[in-house]
Amino acid sequence: MPGEAGRDDRGRAGARPRLRCALLGYGRIGRLIAAGLAARPDGPELVGILTRAGRGTAAGTAAGEVSLGSLSPDALSPAAVSPDVPEAGLACAALDDLVARRPDMVVECASTAALVGTAPVLLAAGIDMIPLSLAAFADPAGESVLRAAADRGPGRILVPSGAVGALGLLAAAAAAGLDSVRFVQSYPPAVWRRTPAATMVDLDRLDGPVAFFRGSARAAARLFPHNLNAATGIALAGLGLDATEVELIADPNLPGVRYELAAEAATGPIRLVIGPRPDPGPDLTAYSVLALLAGRAAAIAL
Repeated sequence: MPGEAGRDDRGRAGARPRLRCALLGYGRIGRLIAAGLAARPDGPELVGILTRAGRGTAAGTAAGEVSLGSLSPDALSPAAVSPDVPEAGLACAALDDLVARRPDMVVECASTAALVGTAPVLLAAGIDMIPLSLAAFADPAGESVLRAAADRGPGRILVPSGAVGALGLLAAAAAAGLDSVRFVQSYPPAVWRRTPAATMVDLDRLDGPVAFFRGSARAAARLFPHNLNAATGIALAGLGLDATEVELIADPNLPGVRYELAAEAATGPIRLVIGPRPDPGPDLTAYSVLALLAGRAAAIAL
C-alpha cells in the first residue's frame, strides 16, 4: 500500500508498490527505526530483523561492538524479539532468511563488521543498503569490499544524512569545488571514557573543553570506530577520508554531543553548528533513515 503521496496519484497511475525494508541489528537505533515504521502503517513495511549473536544477553552487551572482519553472515542469529518488535514473525534465522523475504532495502545498524560481512551478499541480491556504521569505510580493506560490492551491484549503498544532515550541502559544494573541510566533534567526558580518549587526556580533571585529537577523518574513525560515523559521512560527501580534518574534544560543560562543520568552497564558506544535543533525546540518525525510507516510497521525494 503506498504512502500518502502515492495515494494522490493512484487514480492516474495506479497503486505504488509498498516499499519493503529490513533491519540488520536491533539495538537502540534499530528499535527507534522499527517504532517509526510501525507508527506509519501506510508507509514502508518492515519485513525482517536480523541481529548479531549475543544481542540482548549480558555477555553480548558487555562485549560491545565486534571488530572489523570478525563477523561473517553466518555469525548472525535470530533477533531477540521483545514487545518493542511490531510483529513476532520479523525475526530472521540467518542472512539467507532475510534475503528470502525480498526486502527492497536493508538498514545496517549493527557494526562495521556486520556491514562489511553482509554487503556483498545483499547488494548482489539486488537489495539496497542504508549503512549507519560508516566507520567501516575508514579501514582500507573494508572500504575495498564495500566499494567493490557496490560497483558490482545491482543493489546500491545509500548513505543517509545522519546526525549532521549536511551531506547534500557538502556534495553540492564538492561538485562546485571544495578547498577544505574541518569537522569538530565534542562530547562530555563520560562518552569518551570507554574509548582510546581515556589514554590521551585525563577525563577526570577537566575544567573546560580540551582537544585531544587532530588528524584526518580516516585516522579518527579508525581510532574511534563507534563514535565517528558522522565524521565519516562528512568525509564521504566532501573531500574524502584522508583530506577531511577532524578535531575531537572532551568538554565537561556539554550535556550532549556538539558538531561543528567548517568548509571553504567555490560557492562560499560553509559554517554549521549542531547542538549540544540532549542525551538522551531524539536521535537524528534514526530519523534520517526514516526520512530516506519515506522519500524512496513517496511520489514526491526530497
